Amino acid sequence: MKTPITTAILYLLSSAIGPTDVNAQVAEICESELTYKYDSGETSAASTIVRHAGAPWIQLDLTNTDLASNAKLIITGPNSSSSETLTADTLANNGWSAVFDGDSVKVELVTHSDNTSRDNKGKDDPSRVVVSAIKTGACDDGNGNGKAIPFSICGATDDRIPSEDVRVGRISSSGCTGWLIGEDVFLQAGHCGPPGASTRMHFTYRTGSAAAEDQYAVVPGSYKSSDHFDGGTKYGQDFGIGRLSPNSVTGKLPGIAQSEKCGTADSGCGWYSLGPVPSSTADVTIRVTGYGTGSQKTHTGSLVQITGSGNSWYVRYTVDTTGGNSGSPVIHEETGKAIAIHAQGGCKKNGGGFNAGTRIDHPKLAPLIEFYLKTCSADSDCSDSQVSNGLETCVNKKCQWGEAPTMAPVQCSSGVYLTVEIKTDNFPGDISYTLTDTCKQRHIDTKPTGSFATAHTLYTYSHCVDPNSAFDFTINDSYGDGICCSQGAGSYTVTYDGLEYTSPTSGNYGGSETIQISTCGGPVPAPTTPPPTKSPTFAPTHKPTRSPTSGLTLERMTYCGVPNKCGKGNNALLASMTDRRGVRCCTTNQSLGWPDRCTDNRGVYGKSKVPSCNKKKTFEQAMKICADAGGRLCTGDELMHKCTRGTGCGLKKKLVWGCNANQSSCSTDAECCGGNCNGGICV
Repeated sequence: MKTPITTAILYLLSSAIGPTDVNAQVAEICESELTYKYDSGETSAASTIVRHAGAPWIQLDLTNTDLASNAKLIITGPNSSSSETLTADTLANNGWSAVFDGDSVKVELVTHSDNTSRDNKGKDDPSRVVVSAIKTGACDDGNGNGKAIPFSICGATDDRIPSEDVRVGRISSSGCTGWLIGEDVFLQAGHCGPPGASTRMHFTYRTGSAAAEDQYAVVPGSYKSSDHFDGGTKYGQDFGIGRLSPNSVTGKLPGIAQSEKCGTADSGCGWYSLGPVPSSTADVTIRVTGYGTGSQKTHTGSLVQITGSGNSWYVRYTVDTTGGNSGSPVIHEETGKAIAIHAQGGCKKNGGGFNAGTRIDHPKLAPLIEFYLKTCSADSDCSDSQVSNGLETCVNKKCQWGEAPTMAPVQCSSGVYLTVEIKTDNFPGDISYTLTDTCKQRHIDTKPTGSFATAHTLYTYSHCVDPNSAFDFTINDSYGDGICCSQGAGSYTVTYDGLEYTSPTSGNYGGSETIQISTCGGPVPAPTTPPPTKSPTFAPTHKPTRSPTSGLTLERMTYCGVPNKCGKGNNALLASMTDRRGVRCCTTNQSLGWPDRCTDNRGVYGKSKVPSCNKKKTFEQAMKICADAGGRLCTGDELMHKCTRGTGCGLKKKLVWGCNANQSSCSTDAECCGGNCNGGICV
């Protein structure tokens, strides 16, 4: 049975501003999300038609689909008008298909035989295609006649003409217009609403959906907006800004792909330049280009008012617009540069009134634009007191929102915490370290060169260690210039049982230095004066390792994602806590909405996308990922009973972390999340 959840979005917000009415310019979008049930089961080949009779477009929810590494999902629109090919990796980034015009799509699973080993020769690793919901839609003026909403036409006739501006796109979830200001940065009107996982920006000049290679999803967590409306004094702060992901078909960013349509990939013609707002209305022509109730159209008119004070930063103009134009670029025709975001309609057929947009130099919008467009080399480049919350980071030379990578402490009921904090310098890729238990002559943690990816970022790692042991912490720099000084203010701190140990050379150690922590038999106070350092070495030497003598093991269990899929004898294997394995999470909390896949109906729910796929995580990272999602790592028994099968991420043939919580039964230390099995019980 299909259950509709229909939303009719008619966002026409009215307010009296002198003698003129002003309304938000959103087209009426009749959009339905319907529950849909298709499950291919585990197979290497499948084909189905997903149809919703009479729908103008259709989009599929594939978040529960699990594709093998050698499989692909091909989705084709009616009459092969458009197609999209998805893999396990592309589905991990966004679980929705592209939007296809028409009322049906063909879904086809294709698997290429894996003949890379004797075990797999002639066998296909199965996949599972699940369509759990669909979205469909229709757009008109609410009267069922497909006519444009007449409000905001400046005069007796609609004088807009067709246009083909590669920089402007239609936003699927709202029917609004969006436009590019960089290779992946877009602007829209804030009242159009925040984009969701199924939202796509369509770069097409016509009505309907763009081809799959011209649709772009919004990067999760990147969107910021302000959509205040309060009479005539505050409506000029209606804006939204965010980043778009690379296309699922071409892998290109939208600005690059659109630039190729008007010039070359590096020409920059695929996005708008932003210009200064004119200081006078005299002899200024304004152009608005967007998707008012249909295909892309454009019109020009006069600039009639400029306001910039307090909360009201807007321009007014007599340019024809209709519902769906919200978010369109307001262009200074004489310079060709965008100066505002079209947001409100107020023109009337008798020639009175005006339409209006939020200025791009609005005090709340301008720093956001600067944040998104700047090229950064360090986290400090992304800080701005107007928009900063202290958690901005620089990734691939772009500023983004989010915390620096930090690990949650592991459970430590029978030992003490030892925490390593590394603040990287300008060259994080040069840094490596080892942490060794010198009493037991065994390694606790190793971070090889290349483990640290981001400059000027605090990395934190916590370990549960034996309180009667001593430790050597050796930090290395492959270039030989330490972690400080002329190459950035990097540093490190090791905290053991509440005592802090820092670099005796203040980070200027050249190729390597080692600090000694505690003594065998118990902790001693941290030194108050810098102790002598060992002779620098560029590659630390390690003593031979031997089996641990304490129950506080630094190994944990890993299990095959699906039993008997990882090769003979590989259903359960030991691994170092610092090894990188897959993550699958479990819970008994049904309210999380995770699927019930266990073969023995034990009331345990499993999930792999939490919220994204995690294929190479340390044990500590895996514990935190599941906890943050409201669950926990699955036990080995749950994984062996397939409680996470078919939950995506291509982990069925991969080893994933698993452990038993405190007070659960155990036979070895490594089976316990805390690493200590005492009398058959995890403690």
